[in-house]
Amino acid sequence: MSDIESYLQKQTSPRGRSAYQTGQSLEQWRRQLRVRIIDRLGGFPSVVSELNPVMLERTVCDGYIRERVEITTYAGLRMPIYLLIPDMVNATKESRPAIIACHGHGYGSREISGMEPDGSPRRGEPGLHKDFAVALVQRGYVVAAPELLGFGDRRLEEDRDAPPAQAPVPRLPPICS
Repeated sequence: MSDIESYLQKQTSPRGRSAYQTGQSLEQWRRQLRVRIIDRLGGFPSVVSELNPVMLERTVCDGYIRERVEITTYAGLRMPIYLLIPDMVNATKESRPAIIACHGHGYGSREISGMEPDGSPRRGEPGLHKDFAVALVQRGYVVAAPELLGFGDRRLEEDRDAPPAQAPVPRLPPICS
């Protein structure tokens, strides 16, 4: 049995499932579910690190401010985040609802924030993700677009020389021929 098959079998075995069982108290199920989720996430650090935010850049865009901030998530592990702030917040100091916008596959948080992989303004069509972080800030939300592990500036060292993957725009098959 391959490592992948073994892993999948372990994750889908009846004892590994987190489904509610008849006769089980809701509190008991919650405790078991929480333990299983934390285990599958790889656990949490025993000591919480200070965020130690650092402003990397600040760009005035049409209708909003885009800031790139870096924070500590785990000891020794930093994460860049694009923070998109509507102009109205800066002018009025009014609080606004906030959204965390997580990018999908592609080249990371720049892709959903209206930029090319190198950080320059987008020159062409927005592609599959439609610059949705920009669309949200234009609707008045404060948007945090974190750079997830494995993408953008957080790719593995051996992947950095390869060009970032472009998510293809899906083409639907014809309904009838």
